[in-house]
Amino acid sequence: FDSNESDLKKLFEEFGMIEHALVVTDKATGMPKGTAFVKFKSEESCKNCLEVASLATENGGNNIFLSENQLVLNGRNLNVIEAVDKSKAERLKIEGSLDKAARKDKRNIYLANEGLLIESEEAAEQTPQSDLDKRR
Repeated sequence: FDSNESDLKKLFEEFGMIEHALVVTDKATGMPKGTAFVKFKSEESCKNCLEVASLATENGGNNIFLSENQLVLNGRNLNVIEAVDKSKAERLKIEGSLDKAARKDKRNIYLANEGLLIESEEAAEQTPQSDLDKRR
């Protein structure tokens, strides 16, 4: 974690004018926590950054390159995502939980790894009928 706010600004200024860049530090040690925030002066610059960060391209060989939502600065991958306010985060959380509820129940998937039990075998006699039905 040898990058500082000026390194961060230098990297992200390629996408537009920066209002501020903040490297989050631990209060007790003063060391970077591995999280940072960059605020662009315009929404267009932010969108440009997110779009470019999602492309797999090289950038001049100056130890900064882009690859699948990853910016690399001084040998460290930066995961670039858009920060959202609390209300939007709550909406996203609710949407995510709705998606989870819509997915198929996978709690008994381990039964597929146990193999097929033929009802006439001894092992099948000790297995509940509901489990036998799931193995078919």
